[in-house]
Amino acid sequence: YLLWPSLGQVFDQWRTLTQLSPLWVVVALGVEALSFVAVWELQRIALQTKRWFPVSMSQLAGNAFGRIIPGGVAAAGTLQYRMLVRSGLPGARIASSLTAVSVLLFGAVLALPLLSLPAILGGTSVASGLARAAYLGAAVFVLMLGGGAAVFVWDRPLALVGRGVERVANATVRRKRRVTGLTERLLAERDILRTTFGRRWQAAVLAAAGKSIFDYLALIACLRAVGAEPNPSLVLLAYVAACLLGMLPF
Repeated sequence: YLLWPSLGQVFDQWRTLTQLSPLWVVVALGVEALSFVAVWELQRIALQTKRWFPVSMSQLAGNAFGRIIPGGVAAAGTLQYRMLVRSGLPGARIASSLTAVSVLLFGAVLALPLLSLPAILGGTSVASGLARAAYLGAAVFVLMLGGGAAVFVWDRPLALVGRGVERVANATVRRKRRVTGLTERLLAERDILRTTFGRRWQAAVLAAAGKSIFDYLALIACLRAVGAEPNPSLVLLAYVAACLLGMLPF
């Protein structure tokens, strides 16, 4: 009842596929391929590995799997984790690295609305939903910067999280052995990531930003392929809003 009218409107436009511009389709495929390469490079940096094949294949498989089942983001991460473990990488490093990569990519998406602010302040008409997405994204981006800095600089926030998870796990799940030492493992993995991203933080930030920017450029190219000439700032806000909604597990 809620989604079908919008889905029907989208599928009703299938005839425009016969009018696609081949040149813009090639451009869209090219920049989207660069988006995947950026993700693989970011994961390679976090995992501290030079191997492209297990990183790229596990990411592609997880991404495809996450598109077809509910709770896609979590399912995709779980599948990629299992594939990387089978490739020989340490499980603890994989878990912490994929988490760090997800946070960095999410932060890059939330930072994108800042690029639209000049157009909005200059008088460009923006729908209320897109404006709320921009404000929400900016607010969450600031909170993530503060929280990420606190976790990387001080031990106490991460220690509180580790102890809290231990208490919840031991209180809610019956185990033969109690969960212990989680705080120490989190701090150890944090130190590994801090060393890795500290040494190659420029490449990590560039890869995270490149992934989102290439996705956005692919969207622009697809719109041009069907003959549309959209306002780039409004397309950027719509892309960010769709990314935020896409992270909901339904």
